[in-house]
Amino acid sequence: MTFLLGIKFIVRPVMTTKETMQGVSPQKRAIQSVISGICIGFICGFIGAGGGMMMLLILTTVLGYELKMAVGTSVFIMAFTAFTGAVSHFAIGGQPDWMVFILCVIFTLIWARIAAVFANKATPKTLNRVTGVVLVIHLMGLIFSSVPSMALILLVKVQSRVFTAKCSEPQVGTSNGMDEGSGVTKFLSLRTET
Repeated sequence: MTFLLGIKFIVRPVMTTKETMQGVSPQKRAIQSVISGICIGFICGFIGAGGGMMMLLILTTVLGYELKMAVGTSVFIMAFTAFTGAVSHFAIGGQPDWMVFILCVIFTLIWARIAAVFANKATPKTLNRVTGVVLVIHLMGLIFSSVPSMALILLVKVQSRVFTAKCSEPQVGTSNGMDEGSGVTKFLSLRTET
């Protein structure tokens, strides 16, 4: 979806203006918002997606937001979603690496400000194309960074027919329920290839 949205912004930029957006009746916009929210919520709940890209697509194509307003609205909504997820994670005992957390917050604030200055000076067509290129590059980075991590699973035999998988990213498997949130999952069975 990220790739398709990036290509859409490059090939067919969103050229909606505030005047065009305000030309839609509030009642129609409310109905579209509710239906779109239900669809995005169902998809996110069903497949576990974050929803930010889907929201950006809906805001620009269905609701007719200009790109700057759509990005700002999407980020604002996702901030509450992310905050709720973080609080839930902390409540069940998960703790972040605080140094990494603080560095991420600082550099996100700095570069968000720099990007906002650029976005406010750019024409809508340029902003669409830059957004599209960033989304495509982001997807390519995700694809190429996930391939090595899939290959870097270290297997250590713990006891007969039980293996512990240690990896930098979460992996899917059948757990025996004895991992206790340590980041190491004990598998009852794990298929390996030599």
